[in-house]
Amino acid sequence: MEELSKERIGYQVLISFPGIGKAIAVRLTSEIRDIRRFKNHKQLNAYVGIDVMRYQSGITFYKNKINKRGNNKLRKYHL
Repeated sequence: MEELSKERIGYQVLISFPGIGKAIAVRLTSEIRDIRRFKNHKQLNAYVGIDVMRYQSGITFYKNKINKRGNNKLRKYHL
């Protein structure tokens, strides 16, 4: 998998970040595929499932917590 990913620009960018090694970069590029399909970081967060879910109705306000509707494999990677 690493040999196939070496040519991808996303892989090269990811391994340049401190703390992201080759194994995590391969996994991220395989799950996200083309990162350019997301218009902004909010769309990427929603795809992964780490966007904040808020509920407010009248005077009732629940604590913010992450929305777990996205890609559960990406959410489990420890970066």
